[in-house]
Amino acid sequence: MSFKWLTDNVRGFAALSADEHSAIMEFGLIWSVFEARILGTNASAARIQACVHAWNRSGTLDARAYADELAYFRDRYFHNGSLTEHFNNLCLRSNDNARLVETVIRGRTNAPDDCVTAVLIIVYRFRNNLFHGLKWQHRLAGQLENFKNANSAMIKTLERHGRLDQDE
Repeated sequence: MSFKWLTDNVRGFAALSADEHSAIMEFGLIWSVFEARILGTNASAARIQACVHAWNRSGTLDARAYADELAYFRDRYFHNGSLTEHFNNLCLRSNDNARLVETVIRGRTNAPDDCVTAVLIIVYRFRNNLFHGLKWQHRLAGQLENFKNANSAMIKTLERHGRLDQDE
């Protein structure tokens, strides 16, 4: 019923592919687990950065695991020496550590904790933009790779740091 309602009432939703529908719906569910298991139900860029720094200090951070997602985001958000319009559409706020994200996207740092922090803050912005309506303003068409990369980054984080064997 609700899927049909979206198809009938939200412009552009019916035109999305089955893969786009799946990736978007999976994003919402994976985010819920990610926020609970990684961020203690209190999502923020500062919390993401604190977690990544803690993993780095403890020696459990594996930044190489995020190489594909980082490469995708760098390619999407930085082209021919300039940030792209897609970068602006992230709608990074000052408390999202926009400067760090931009520095990583521009390739000015490859510090492992900075890179993983930037990837996960971008995922966080996808969450905010989807759940607060901004993704609907820019349409969901063409977002498949964004959601696939975001889902992949969250799954990698959950598998390494998510305490998946614990009940909550």
